Amino acid sequence: APLDEFIAGEMLPIYGDDPLNAGVKKPFSVAPISIMGSKGCYLYVILSGQQFDQAAAMVQNSYILRNTFIGLGLILLVTLILGLIVFRLLTSRLRHVSETVKSFEQGQLERRVKVNSNDEVGLLGASFNQMADTLVSNMDEIKQIDKLRRELVANVSHDLRSPLASIQGYLETIQQKEPSINPEDRSKYYEIVLRNTKKLGTLIEELFELSKFDAQDVQPEMEPVSMAELAQDLVQQFKPLAEQKGITLKAVLSDEHTNLVYADIALMERSISNLIDNALKHTP
Repeated sequence: APLDEFIAGEMLPIYGDDPLNAGVKKPFSVAPISIMGSKGCYLYVILSGQQFDQAAAMVQNSYILRNTFIGLGLILLVTLILGLIVFRLLTSRLRHVSETVKSFEQGQLERRVKVNSNDEVGLLGASFNQMADTLVSNMDEIKQIDKLRRELVANVSHDLRSPLASIQGYLETIQQKEPSINPEDRSKYYEIVLRNTKKLGTLIEELFELSKFDAQDVQPEMEPVSMAELAQDLVQQFKPLAEQKGITLKAVLSDEHTNLVYADIALMERSISNLIDNALKHTP
């Protein structure tokens, strides 16, 4: 029995029955006592009683609870630190996007967002870069179209002066030589004036077409052109202006003057007219 083992000095701990919990073994201690002079009595003490178990359970629960709170605190702290790191990274990328947009708005058209990921911020940066490339491309195209518009206006303005000068010159010639001019010359002069008037109408129509101007639509209209006829027409057109300055203007044609060239007659006429007009202006 456990009591005999204890009295015999067996190795501790020795477990005995708990009077308060049937079937439960707990460590105990025994001491011999004398009751009213009668020997053979023992004091049986359970070392781990119910109150001790409750106290131990409370201590254990308190330890577990404390460790639980410590663990939760550590988890919360780590989560907070990671959240701050992620927030800083996110805000730094958004700040980079914002600074790039402001720089682009201020005229630094070469600025682009550095895209290093495929998340929402990365997609935002890629969308901005695509938009910026499109805007720059459109601006370059608009500048090119505007440049061509100005060149066309300058060319048409220059072209307007030539037929106007020719019309004015022939009309002045008719007015001055009215008594002595023969019908054949008068008819020729009127024909030249009429042709230059029609040319003025064509140039004015070109000015109206400027609103529809597109650099990609400008294509030469190629056709067979007689350079001999074109040269003779231009000589007749500029002849009054040349005579006013005392300059002899004539077309020297080769024997093969009937040969045709494949070109845009309007552009050819404009080019040769500009050459003749500049030559007359700068000839002393």
